[in-house]
Amino acid sequence: MPAATATGPLVKLPSLDEAEKTLTELGVAEIDRDELLAAGTPTDDPKLADLLEKCHHELVDGIGGLGTIQGWPELAGNTPLERYFYVWVLLSAIPALREFHARHGISEEDTRLVLAELGEQLTNRRSVRGEGGLAAYSWMTVHFRGALYRVGRLLYERQRIWFDSHVAKDTSPRKGEWALGIHIPRGRLTPESVDASITAAESFFARHFPDEPYAYATCVSWVLDENLADCLPAHSNIVRFQRRFHVEPRIPNLGKESVDDAETVNAVFRRPWPGIEHLDELPQTSSLERGIVARLRAGEHWHYRTGWFGWRSVS
Repeated sequence: MPAATATGPLVKLPSLDEAEKTLTELGVAEIDRDELLAAGTPTDDPKLADLLEKCHHELVDGIGGLGTIQGWPELAGNTPLERYFYVWVLLSAIPALREFHARHGISEEDTRLVLAELGEQLTNRRSVRGEGGLAAYSWMTVHFRGALYRVGRLLYERQRIWFDSHVAKDTSPRKGEWALGIHIPRGRLTPESVDASITAAESFFARHFPDEPYAYATCVSWVLDENLADCLPAHSNIVRFQRRFHVEPRIPNLGKESVDDAETVNAVFRRPWPGIEHLDELPQTSSLERGIVARLRAGEHWHYRTGWFGWRSVS
C-alpha cells in the first residue's frame, strides 16, 4: 500500500496482516492493536499520505543519527487514524532500521527489545488521556532511528553532551563529548539490576559502536530531584540510584529544569495532572506517592534534574 508522491520513492507500508504480526511481536496491547488496524492506513487519506511520505523519508534518511526528529505536526486527533498516524510512520522505517542494526552486528532480539517501547507509549497514552493513540511520537523517533537501545533494566541513548558541567570535578564532562543518555522504563530500580545493566551496556556499545568513545553517562529525570530523599528512606532504590550521579544545579536551558509537576505526576501515577485542588484523587499507597502529593500540597514543586557520572568510575 504505497503512498503517492511526486518528489521521491513511494512509501511501502506493511499490510494489515504484517502490521498485526509486528505489533504483536512488539507487545502492543490487543486493544491498541485492534483499534489501530480497524482505523485503516494513512494511504486512505490523501493529506495523510503526503505527510506520511514526508515523515517517512525524514526518519529513514536520519537513521543512525542522534536525537529526536523535530517538526512533525501534532494532528487534531479527531479520528483513530489521526491518533495512530505516527505508528504507521514508525512501522514504515523498520526495514531500514533492521539494515542499520545488521551492519552494526545488533541482534534481532535487541531490535525487538527497543522497539517494544512503542507498546509502553501506547499504553501510557490510553491511561493518561483515556483514548488510544501515540502522543510521544517525537520521542519514539530515537528508538526507530537507531539512537536508543535497551540493555537489561535501562535504556541508553547515543548522544553528545549538550552542556558544560557546573560540578567542580577533575573529570567533569564538557559540551560535545560522547555520552550515553540513561532513560528509565517503568519498574523497580534495584541496585543489582542497575549494576548489571551498566556493566552490560559498556560492553554492548564498545562492541557495536567502537568509533564512539562513551566516557560518560547522563540522565535527565524526576528521579534525580533531590527532594525525593526527604520522603524516601535512605536505602530506597530511587535514593540509591540518585547517588550514582553528580547532579547539576538548576540552570536554565541545561535540561528540563522547569517546574515539572504535571510530568512527574504522569510518570509516577500514570494519570493526567488533576489540578492542585484535586490531589486527593491520586492514590497514596506508597512512600513515593505520599511524598509526591505532600510536596505539591505544601505549594512546592518537582523538577526534572540533570545528572552524570564517568562511565568507568561509577560510584
